[in-house]
Amino acid sequence: MHRIEFFTYPSNAPATGSPLVGIRVDGTDLRTYTADATFGLRLREREAEEGDGDDAEDPDFARPQHNGLPLEELGDLARHFHGDPLAEFADMGATPVLGCPCGVWACWPLLAVISLAPDTVTWSGFRQPYREEWGELPMGPYVFPAPRTMPPSQRRCGARRTPWATSATRRKRVARARRTTSRWRTTGRPGPLVEVVEVIGEVVEEVVVVVRSSHPTGSPPYCWMMRAPHIDRPADLDTVRQSYDRVADNYAHMVLTTGMGDIRRHPWLQAAIDAFADTVGDLGPVLDVGCGPGTVTAYLAERGLDVSGVDLSPRMIENARRLHPECRFRVASATELDLPEASFGGLLGWWSLFNLPRDVLPQVLAQFACALKPGGHFITGTHVGDEDTVRTEAYGGVPVRWTTYKWQPEQLVALIEQAGLRPVAELRLPPDEHTGPSVVVMAQRPA
Repeated sequence: MHRIEFFTYPSNAPATGSPLVGIRVDGTDLRTYTADATFGLRLREREAEEGDGDDAEDPDFARPQHNGLPLEELGDLARHFHGDPLAEFADMGATPVLGCPCGVWACWPLLAVISLAPDTVTWSGFRQPYREEWGELPMGPYVFPAPRTMPPSQRRCGARRTPWATSATRRKRVARARRTTSRWRTTGRPGPLVEVVEVIGEVVEEVVVVVRSSHPTGSPPYCWMMRAPHIDRPADLDTVRQSYDRVADNYAHMVLTTGMGDIRRHPWLQAAIDAFADTVGDLGPVLDVGCGPGTVTAYLAERGLDVSGVDLSPRMIENARRLHPECRFRVASATELDLPEASFGGLLGWWSLFNLPRDVLPQVLAQFACALKPGGHFITGTHVGDEDTVRTEAYGGVPVRWTTYKWQPEQLVALIEQAGLRPVAELRLPPDEHTGPSVVVMAQRPA
């Protein structure tokens, strides 16, 4: 079973002033999954048109090519995302779940086949209607527990769309949905938008509203998140992403040839990761944030952990997938994750958080603390020092532009404690041939 979350965010497109409806599956924006699924297809298409592959080095090309659907045009959101959209959305033969960033959703939609069973909702058959040659995209199927409040006519096994009888009825329902949506945003009280709901908690600035699942296995909830947790976007995020794209191939080669970044060649670092693995092994999924070419992710997978990796650099993720095809990787920055609360047994920020500005790192640590299950552990390693360093080249003289923010161990431990975690171990390391002094800290979310 998967977990699905809906949230709203403002539109920057001139074609619409309506908020957009975003979708996360298992904590990852659906746009990210779609970008990963279509990257190679779009690259081959561009190469055929222009005769080169320069776009592979362009981070803009790797970013999501879709946006959410306009909230004010959807009518009844629950009906739409259960496969019963308004007529203007239903004409394409499947249900649009994402639209075009230009603001006109039909310009570049993502379609899905939504099928219903007594206890589940399945999204599959993802496709881009204007690229029939692409066929079905390599994503999904995603299976969610059916909300208990789904209309009875839709809960029949195999039931599909039930078109509304008249345009007048449709207009009334659209008007009611809009009124409900407006009331929801101003009061936060449950209303008929998703019928019977329950407010289960408020974390950071995020109100989570869950339609309780009646699935006998106690599957994850099907929920609407009306406000996303706030993490400031670093001003230099795009520059840092481009820099890591440029060094990704050299870095992966150096890991293989020099042992840089390979914990197997550093006994104390391997011991720290082994202790982390032993601690979180039975607690649930583990996420390696800033995984680079996937060296530590793969090591933890060999230890039997249910682990996946994310990195802000698309090129780093390409190397990770090439070197470790048995593992799961995706593109995302630490500031873009929006992790579900209490969903991970372990989180790593293994020499991957030092590019976060000093005002952003505490926000990311707070999200990590919320994302850990009670008793779950977080481990991080970073550079020690009093002065920040602006890098202009790295890993074989490749031009880069990023800032390495250094912390004293006491400062880092204090930040981790302020995030709500309890430090349980600390390892201080002297300089070596590749880097200066460093520190490793492991901390636990109190049970």
